[in-house]
Amino acid sequence: LHQGVNIISDTIASMPVFLYKEDEEGFQEIFPTDPRSRVLSNMANEVLTSFNLKKVLVKDMILHGNAFAKIKRDGEKITLEYIPTDQINVRKDNTGYYFEVKSFSTEVTGERFEAEIVDYYDMLVLIKNPKYNSILGTGLLEYAATVINTALEESTYMNNLFKNGLSAKAVLSSKTPFKKEVKEQLKSDLKSFYSGSSNAGKILVLEGDVNILPLSLTPSDIKLIENKHFTISELARFLNIPKHLLSLDKQQGTYSNISQEKLQLLTNTLTPYVTALEEAFNQKLLSEEEQNSGYYFKFDTSELLKLTPEDQSKYILELYNAKVITLEEVRASLNWGGDV
Repeated sequence: LHQGVNIISDTIASMPVFLYKEDEEGFQEIFPTDPRSRVLSNMANEVLTSFNLKKVLVKDMILHGNAFAKIKRDGEKITLEYIPTDQINVRKDNTGYYFEVKSFSTEVTGERFEAEIVDYYDMLVLIKNPKYNSILGTGLLEYAATVINTALEESTYMNNLFKNGLSAKAVLSSKTPFKKEVKEQLKSDLKSFYSGSSNAGKILVLEGDVNILPLSLTPSDIKLIENKHFTISELARFLNIPKHLLSLDKQQGTYSNISQEKLQLLTNTLTPYVTALEEAFNQKLLSEEEQNSGYYFKFDTSELLKLTPEDQSKYILELYNAKVITLEEVRASLNWGGDV
């Protein structure tokens, strides 16, 4: 689960977000130096980078169904401050939604955030799987709780196997009845012998006619490995990501089809989150007049859709031969400089 969530959140967080404007003829103008573009692609505030802000927002949206960031405006200057979902109570009165932010501290000594009330206008709100006609969403921890609990149980079981030794159970047999003290000593010796990977290869010597009959069920016996693969497949299905990204079906991920895989990842997995972020940015960071004038925020997905060297060379050559681009533009696209 951690790996899958990180794949989605890290990929989205690594893409810059810029302010654009579309004119009447459909041409796009980009504004990378706009304060809002800088907040979304450089530093969200004085301590938090835009990468980390976008990462935690996407993670919260996946796991909890909501994500929040407080908007602080000072003239043209703007900053975004991340607020954990468990520190917010959503409220509504006859004027609309507002947010009760609890006081909370971080792991940094002396760093504390006081309780406050934040208006809807000043809170960036992200919603996934909304409940009814509400701004409250539903996250993976709720609708995939059964699969997640199964994954935790499997992980705990495997950890205990390695911690306690793969032969987890055994019966001691003897023709001579055990005294209580001897029985307890044998149990202690066996537990010490079988527990921990550091005891691998050691020899246990038993006195008298005592025999050990192992009763352990290995992971293969109970098909734990197969069950774990199934659980990972279910998590991949809930996250809507290819299974080989979670180390399953590795043969599906090859260099030859990497471009197609990136496009599939963007289209099927990332687009819903990217769209939710863009719509939230447009709603809260643009005035109504700017929206009506054609301004909007957009993620730059060019790096994600970057072709393999072979495909890129072929594509650029086709454009050049068709006289769509010049030699200077070819060099510029390869970061070789525009001058011939």
